[in-house]
Amino acid sequence: MRDLLFGLEGRIPRKTYWLAFLALLAAFLLLQQLATLVLGRSISPDDPNSLIAWDHPRKWAGLFISSLFLWSTFAINTKRLHDRNKSGWWIGVNYAAVLCAVAAFVFFAAGLDFSATDLANEIAGADRFRLYAFWGAMALSPFVLIYSIYLIVHLWFLKGTEGPNKYGNDPLAEH
Repeated sequence: MRDLLFGLEGRIPRKTYWLAFLALLAAFLLLQQLATLVLGRSISPDDPNSLIAWDHPRKWAGLFISSLFLWSTFAINTKRLHDRNKSGWWIGVNYAAVLCAVAAFVFFAAGLDFSATDLANEIAGADRFRLYAFWGAMALSPFVLIYSIYLIVHLWFLKGTEGPNKYGNDPLAEH
């Protein structure tokens, strides 16, 4: 189990991938809910800055839980790509692009209350770097979406390579 969720070597077939992914998703949602019950809510509708403030232990717990989930999904995605005879870098590029887009948006949006007037004023007065980061992320979004759909087709629907490939033996042939 540890190798399945944390290791990057080997191949897994679609069934194993789906079972691992659904189990991870259920565990992630359960742990996030449990963290909220134990530590309380970290975002207040009365305080727009609570969305970006890191002064609540619930946010740190959520970051830890999310990090475990991201690494585990990266591991099973990598092994599933290996089953398709593709490098794990394919999913790494996608993760990096999505994280960069999210970081650019968060960097730009920090401190906004998201009203139309505030957003217009921010765009008009923002320094060029923040604007370029935001619009660069927005311009890359369609390409990231297309690439993500391409990866979803490979991960979710296409059968793995029959027989051994450079990442190991066929996991279906071993059963």
